Amino acid sequence: MARDVTERKRVEAALRESEEKYRHLVENLNEGIWVIDKDACTTFVNARMAEMLGYEREEMLGRHLFSFMDEQAARVAEANLQRRREGVRERHDFRFLRKNGEYIDTTMATSPLLDGWGNFTGALAGVQDITDMKRVEEALRESEVNYRTLVESSPDGILSLAIGGCITACNQEVCDMLGYSREELKGMDFRRMLSGTAPDELPEYLERLKEFNLIEDEFELVRRDGQPIPVWVKIVGLYNRKGELAEALVYLRDVGERKKLEQMKDEFISLVSHELRSPLTVIMGAVNTALTEGERLSPEETRQLLQDAALESEALSHRLGNLLELSRVQANRLLLYLEPMSIETALYTEVEKAKQSDSTHDIVLDIPEKLPRVQADDLRVRRILHNLLENAMKYSPQGGEIGVTARAEDGRIVISISDQGIGISAEDQLALFSPFHRLEESMRQGIKGIGLGLLVCRRLVEAHGGRVWVESEPGRGSTFYFTLPLNQATQ
Repeated sequence: MARDVTERKRVEAALRESEEKYRHLVENLNEGIWVIDKDACTTFVNARMAEMLGYEREEMLGRHLFSFMDEQAARVAEANLQRRREGVRERHDFRFLRKNGEYIDTTMATSPLLDGWGNFTGALAGVQDITDMKRVEEALRESEVNYRTLVESSPDGILSLAIGGCITACNQEVCDMLGYSREELKGMDFRRMLSGTAPDELPEYLERLKEFNLIEDEFELVRRDGQPIPVWVKIVGLYNRKGELAEALVYLRDVGERKKLEQMKDEFISLVSHELRSPLTVIMGAVNTALTEGERLSPEETRQLLQDAALESEALSHRLGNLLELSRVQANRLLLYLEPMSIETALYTEVEKAKQSDSTHDIVLDIPEKLPRVQADDLRVRRILHNLLENAMKYSPQGGEIGVTARAEDGRIVISISDQGIGISAEDQLALFSPFHRLEESMRQGIKGIGLGLLVCRRLVEAHGGRVWVESEPGRGSTFYFTLPLNQATQ
């Protein structure tokens, strides 16, 4: 008997060829292949899967799938395996433990394996190592968080502009600066916030940006409430992959305070120049008159000229001294030369000098017979007294009384100088010891000064460990107090 098996041989050869191709494909995949039985024990892994976990293939066969995971991942994998028993195909990310103790991140696409009757016999998974991708994603997330933190914590306003001029994003500083919410700003035309001719110049800015990639300028923005804000602007171009200008990154810095300081500086220089020029004019005039007209002047007239020059010289010296003291404080170079000093002597001396420079006021000195000596810088204490007495005489009416007191209490010397002047409102008292602060009423009355005397007093008193303050009501005069500690004093 004979049977033709040609067709069977052809099918068997085709099957072997197919199996060989499948085996070749599986073994050379860059993706791991993992097959488990219905109890999750490993029945097959390809070379790539074993390489991923650092094992020989034989070491993995027969081992439970969950033994290659930590406890948390194993619980998730067990729940997913139950879904495979129900015939569900899914993709999940898992973290596996390599043989050397390191972890790798993977993504697994798992399919159930069924027999001819549809019973679950196991599962086949394609496994991809995504550790590097996860690291890149994590680095990207960290970079984005750092960038967002940097942008949000920046003292400058930062916003993104589309080429048409619409705002696409901004930080909180821009909202605070302009008085809008983020939602209101997003999509708004930036040109709406520009004042003057700046809106018409935006196309020109974009052309310059294409050429230079960076622009710095200053112009005014308009807040929501209509208030203008001078700003420094830096615009940086951002380009797409084609090299085309895609959007602009705009940095905004409110320079209003800087502008005010510059204006204040200019006004201060002008004021100081005037205040220094006035005594110099008197000094030069008196000296020149004494030199050129000396033969025709009486001794009394010559003496008066020289006395005027001496008084103005002393006034000029004190103004320059105040400026020098402030510069030392600003540069942290103020050094006190502490030594035992008599407060009574300093008070008597400065009061006598004040009487000689201005005889139109009655200065009343009320101090006890004996005051404790204090450890202080004699020259700086006298400067404090001079500034306070000079202010009292400036703001008191002619013939008005100026009171000077001193007493020891609670481990300190308390000195007060009171006047019968125009008084100071509570609002003005808050800024009284600030730089260049002068009362509007005094400026209307033409009272001279550059607004530094009280600031110098405050800095020098605080350097000694004391305190300075004022008690005053409008129309009822003012009393200035300062203290010097006695904790280092010699009795």
